[in-house]
Order: sequence, then structure tokens, then C-alpha cells
Amino acid sequence: MDVGFFTFFFFCWTMIFSFLYRVQGIEIDDEDYQNVNTYAKFALQIFRNSIGDNKTPLYSFWSSHISDHYFIATSMISYSWILWLSNQFFMLIILLNFLIAIIG
Repeated sequence: MDVGFFTFFFFCWTMIFSFLYRVQGIEIDDEDYQNVNTYAKFALQIFRNSIGDNKTPLYSFWSSHISDHYFIATSMISYSWILWLSNQFFMLIILLNFLIAIIG
């Protein structure tokens, strides 16, 4: 029963982080996800990051705007890294340790 609650909680956080990635303008490498819906790509990449198959964020949209709006672009790039690190810390370290505690 506890695993079911954990799975629901894990799925919810996967959707939250994938939504935040999409809103932020972070891009996902299309190499692994050809012919896959955009939202499914984000959810799959967040899931892969949460189980240890890490890929760093791509932010070419913000990199292309550095010359026009330096402060905003660099702030958003920094926010992309903060969001990625938060995803790693919360999903990979905390939630997987909860799963180990539930199963163990």
C-alpha cells in the first residue's frame, strides 16, 4: 500500500518538474525521443534524471538572447541550473531514499 502512495507522489513530482522545465524554456535533446509528444519528452527526461540517468539542461533559447537582454538571459540560465539541481536533489536523493525505506 505504501508503494502505491509513493508511486503517486513520485508521478506528481515528475509532472511538476516537467511542467517547470517546459515553462522555463529548457530544451530536451531529441536524440532519444524521436516522434514523441513534447510533454511526454519532458516527463520521460525528468523520470530518467530522477533514477540517475542524468542529462544537463539545454537552454539555447536563453543563450541566444544574452546579447539583447543580458540580465534576464543570465538570470534564466541560472534558474535553469537551480531547477535542475533541485530536481536532482529532491527526486534522486530524497525520493529514492524514501523508496528504499519503504521497500526495506
